[in-house]
Amino acid sequence: MGRFGHEALDRQRQPRLLAQSLSRSACDADAPDPQGHGDGCFRDPDPEEALRAYTEHGAYSQGAEGVKGRLDAGMLADIAVFSRDLLTAEPGDILNDTRCEMTILDGRIVHDLFSAN
Repeated sequence: MGRFGHEALDRQRQPRLLAQSLSRSACDADAPDPQGHGDGCFRDPDPEEALRAYTEHGAYSQGAEGVKGRLDAGMLADIAVFSRDLLTAEPGDILNDTRCEMTILDGRIVHDLFSAN
């Protein structure tokens, strides 16, 4: 395998290959993909793999896996609640017909679709 160029970039963008090599691939929604492959992280992601890449692996890449990256007692968490289960929904349904119903940041509700405000 090449260490540089398109082949290396392809390996970096495929968390399954990195997981097989005992690495953890983190994703960032703000990271552009120079080759135009989706959001800069995946070509054909498994939903649970994508969730781990944005949460647990992101925390690990920051050296913060002991305090964030999972929904667990005592852990820091920003939470988004969606109108459907993103792990089981069809991708087209997620993109076309899914709403963020609530967002919690630093323990405070900052968006509530159904609040009276």
